Amino acid sequence: MSPSPTRRLVPYLVPLLSLLLGCLADDGAIASDAESATQLKPSEFCTAATAGKAACKREDAVAQRFDAVRGDDAALTQLLVAMPKGGDLHSHLSGAVQTEQLIDWAVADGLCVKSGSTTLCSCADSKGKPVPGASPVGNVPEKDLIRAWSMEGFKGTVAEGRDHFFATFTQFRLVTLSHTVDMLAAVRSHAASQKEQYLELMLSLGTSGAAKAAKRVVGSGFKWEKAQLLAKRDALVADAEFQANLQTALDDLDGQVAATESALGCGTSKADPGCGVDTRYIVQVYRPSTRDQVFGQVVHAYELAKRDRRVVGFNLAGPEDQMFALGNYKSMMQAIGILREDYGRDVKVALHAGELVPELLSESSQKDLTFHIREAVLTAGADRIGHGVDIETESIEGMSPADLREEMRKRGVALEACLASNYWILGVSGKKHPLPLYLESSVPVAISTDDEGVSRSSLAFEIKRGAQEHGLGYRQVKAMVRASLEHAFLPGESLFASTDPLTLHASCTATGCKKLVAASERAKAQYRLETELATFERALAGK
Repeated sequence: MSPSPTRRLVPYLVPLLSLLLGCLADDGAIASDAESATQLKPSEFCTAATAGKAACKREDAVAQRFDAVRGDDAALTQLLVAMPKGGDLHSHLSGAVQTEQLIDWAVADGLCVKSGSTTLCSCADSKGKPVPGASPVGNVPEKDLIRAWSMEGFKGTVAEGRDHFFATFTQFRLVTLSHTVDMLAAVRSHAASQKEQYLELMLSLGTSGAAKAAKRVVGSGFKWEKAQLLAKRDALVADAEFQANLQTALDDLDGQVAATESALGCGTSKADPGCGVDTRYIVQVYRPSTRDQVFGQVVHAYELAKRDRRVVGFNLAGPEDQMFALGNYKSMMQAIGILREDYGRDVKVALHAGELVPELLSESSQKDLTFHIREAVLTAGADRIGHGVDIETESIEGMSPADLREEMRKRGVALEACLASNYWILGVSGKKHPLPLYLESSVPVAISTDDEGVSRSSLAFEIKRGAQEHGLGYRQVKAMVRASLEHAFLPGESLFASTDPLTLHASCTATGCKKLVAASERAKAQYRLETELATFERALAGK
């Protein structure tokens, strides 16, 4: 019953072999390796300074090709699979793995499903006795598991879609709990096959232990104002249990990363392409919790990021319309803003905000449609916003939706646009989606996947949705791909002095940007992307 490895890739990969072979057969004038990328010359970027030159002519040719295949689903998919896509900035590890792979692991682990359901369980109890009614996963039709553990074939109301989406995680949770390393390896390998070079993966990293310590140390009997919040933070950080939990989380991350590198064969002659995907981690704070528990998780995230450069920030995850998430929203934005001011801005903040529609809210909660994005940007000081779907109802205290988008533009707050999950969870797509409004306001946008396994999607398919539903052209897609690294939580200066219009950093000379690339992780990643984009355009447009 287990699918073959080749078939498991079908929903995600439709390779354009001739194009890929063309890229591989390129004469090597532009290196694809990040270490040797510094040979790319400023003249090989399409900027205002090179208008009408070869680089811009190649971009024109690819843009025309893109427009020509927009209505051809297979051809557009092939082009986008082959296109270098920079990074995926909004990806939950637990929802990123292909459903077929989860099924394979469940079968290999000898797991069962509960009687009359598709929720995983052990086949035997603690005494080794068979669980009544439990059926081995291998006995369940694969199509039934795929439909239950993902959105494939789902039809229903907005509320039913939202419930089905989040219920999938509970159903396959037993297998994800024991396969963290396998998931990390699978997601990195898949990202490489999708021509991605960078990932920011959301995972918990010990937040449940932090919430437990916070419940004991922080409590709820105090005012949520700066002095008391910082005093509670200091007490929490000084707590032995909290410190032990931090160390355990760091040790676990060390072990998981090392095991993932080993699983991928990194550093060997048989290294998986996933070894070349730079992967950083966002601490996933579970917000459907009490205020003290959410606060404790946020402090935990800050302290982890201070100690480990692989941890680049945090995000509040979980249904935004859940009771605690709604009731605590403003106070948590206030607390995050206070902590940002105290810790400094080196630890980055990406917040789910505006992942709401009227159909999911009670009459008394409709007001939440008017301020979530605003509070995340102005009060919490978020660097990026995930989803931002309810922007047109964000009108409060004299700030219109257009004013809010302008504020995001001025502050450089990027939007992580997750089109597939917006459709499945919120029922928002096509003309109902605010993506064109963000683009019209020049808000930086990075297309992201959210939970590509559950959504049966991929970064290429997310971009295809944008092209077909919103008319995105190649230059807009290219700008979004660039935005994924411009607004990644990487240290160092940007390769660009401006991305609109595209202008190289002042330190770049006629011979390249070697010194900047050597000094900045961000610039190094961007240079690699530009090199790969140039190779891609040469292959499509000719030299």
